[in-house]
Amino acid sequence: MAFLLKPGGIFTYYSDEAKKFSKQHLEKLQEAGFTLENINYEVCEVNPPKNCEYWTEKTMIAPIIRK
Repeated sequence: MAFLLKPGGIFTYYSDEAKKFSKQHLEKLQEAGFTLENINYEVCEVNPPKNCEYWTEKTMIAPIIRK
């Protein structure tokens, strides 16, 4: 995956993590070719509807992964 980005490019995506990356999540990013020092995120407050079937937390991380 990392090889598809131009140098300085940023990779982001929907993440199902609420407050931080899990160990398994970080391992998958490393397997895709990203280094730990280039893997970051922001914790964002969200307000999903009460009947939301895929997210119930009040926060979600927004991955910010640089090449």
